[in-house]
Amino acid sequence: MNFLKNKSGFTLIELLVVISIIGLLSSVVLTSLSSARKKARDAIRTSDIVQIRSALQMYIEDFGHYPITNCQGASTNWTGWGSAVYSGRQVCSSVGGTPGNTLPTELGNYIKNTLLDPLGARADDGGYLYISGDGVDYCILLWATPENLRNYNSVFFNRVRCSGIDSSGQCIGSRNNIYIGTGVYAPGC
Repeated sequence: MNFLKNKSGFTLIELLVVISIIGLLSSVVLTSLSSARKKARDAIRTSDIVQIRSALQMYIEDFGHYPITNCQGASTNWTGWGSAVYSGRQVCSSVGGTPGNTLPTELGNYIKNTLLDPLGARADDGGYLYISGDGVDYCILLWATPENLRNYNSVFFNRVRCSGIDSSGQCIGSRNNIYIGTGVYAPGC
């Protein structure tokens, strides 16, 4: 009699080891993919800010001033794209002047696409914001939408509002934000 049996197939332990290794590898890949997606969205945001800055330079060449947000009866001087709070605010052609177009409409000849955060429209005050009280200086503020501040060049990082960056790239003491400012807005807005 032959008491030895031919072994075929895998044992339960072998299958569990293989499944756990596959699970570990997939979690590493998904984490890397998530990080790459955040970095790509932050790159789009940087490109959008540079596009707004270029549009403002073309605007000032045509009109002699930047779009002014300090209009008659304005409750706030901020306007912009993709923010439920600020997107509908109008700009004017002189300080204290009559409100006219929204900023996206005013810059429509210079920016061909609709600037919207890669994650979509915001239901709060976050998004691409703009201010120019006098038409001479301006600030473009990307408020509450950057996902990892370490994805941005230090030129864009607003240290006035943020006391530092934690290990996950989040602002300590405020919401994530980056900006480009000129004149009075250069140190922060």
